Amino acid sequence: VETLSHLAAEGRCQEPYTCTAGQIYACPADGPQALFFGLDEADPHKYSSGLGGRYVEYLSVIADHALLVREEILPGGQERGLVVRRTREFLDTLTEEVRLHNVLYSVEFGITTELLVTFDTRGGKVSSSSKVLHYVALVGDDLAFYITLQATCVLLVVIMAVDSFFTISHMRRGMKKGVYPSMGMVFLTLTDLALILCTASLLVLIIPNKATSGDETERIINRLVAIPWTDEVFSMAEKKLEHLEVLTELEFLLTNDESINNIAMIVAVILLVRIVAATSAHPRIALITSTLGYAFMDLFHFCIVFILLFVSFAAIATWRFGSGRRDMVGYSAALQALFDTLLGPPGVLSATGSAAEDPEMIVFLGLYFVVMFFILLNFILAIFVSAYGRLVADLEANEIEHDVVSDFCTMLIYIFRSARNAWPRRT
Repeated sequence: VETLSHLAAEGRCQEPYTCTAGQIYACPADGPQALFFGLDEADPHKYSSGLGGRYVEYLSVIADHALLVREEILPGGQERGLVVRRTREFLDTLTEEVRLHNVLYSVEFGITTELLVTFDTRGGKVSSSSKVLHYVALVGDDLAFYITLQATCVLLVVIMAVDSFFTISHMRRGMKKGVYPSMGMVFLTLTDLALILCTASLLVLIIPNKATSGDETERIINRLVAIPWTDEVFSMAEKKLEHLEVLTELEFLLTNDESINNIAMIVAVILLVRIVAATSAHPRIALITSTLGYAFMDLFHFCIVFILLFVSFAAIATWRFGSGRRDMVGYSAALQALFDTLLGPPGVLSATGSAAEDPEMIVFLGLYFVVMFFILLNFILAIFVSAYGRLVADLEANEIEHDVVSDFCTMLIYIFRSARNAWPRRT
């Protein structure tokens, strides 16, 4: 890491053409046979494969050149030649895309971070996007603790698989006798099976990935640091090729790790659904599931009305105001702007400023807020309040179920007495 910090300061080519021996790149004054900063003269499209044959420059902060050389069509339009340009003029009207690729490594935490910022000038405007990916290396005690936790997860998955097997067997025996399981039981069983499959897949992928994460990180960082930028024995093409190969390997690791994290997110969502569904085991804690059960049909009809009105408002916004408002320039943009307004700041459709001078916009905003906020949002609140009221009334009328603690203690007492007195099994 310390070596990299000195390369930018020591390996510069100074303007105008005052390079000395041992610099990273050859200067434009060295002649047409030199390897210039940018693409190689011999193969100007070597690093543009897969990019539609577009001209690509390879820039690096390690070489802080004031000048670069590009192969362009010379005046007259007949021949191609090398043209010296200032680096500050690198972006021109022909530039379609600029990518800033930065790799960071935290020695303290063992985290490799890739920051990719992309600027796209196609479509008549500049659009930007960014992506940050992290690759965490585990070594030593951290790795041992992590493997122990994952081994525990493997054991729990096996227990869940055995329990699901007996549950499905019990359901099959009941169906042969004409006793069919409830929809809730079928849903929980299918959720458990999905959870087992996703968790098992996640463990198969994540354990080897983390077990080798320390060695992979060390290998990639060492290759990056060991690139001989100041060595004249190696050509610029070799240095760039080595650099790009290392970045490709790092991109593969980060992409693979991101895919594993996506599977982990699916597992987390299924676990969340399963935890909420598990609260239906007792009526006193089944507040979410029971309330949704009472309000299901009302919510279904509410969603129909809400979607119809929402897409209608978005269509009006795009048609009437898309030419003057950036947040309504397209149908998808209008949908996003109206949805953000429902969630509150920062996505707010303001009636001040230029909107205050447009009476049609004032009328549109007034109708939107009255219908979507004051009416529909209060409808959904009324639906949940009514469903919860029905749930509470049923709980008060239930003389069998008590609170969770009392029923749990009663269950333990029953299990103890059943074993001591050899009571027959409940059917």
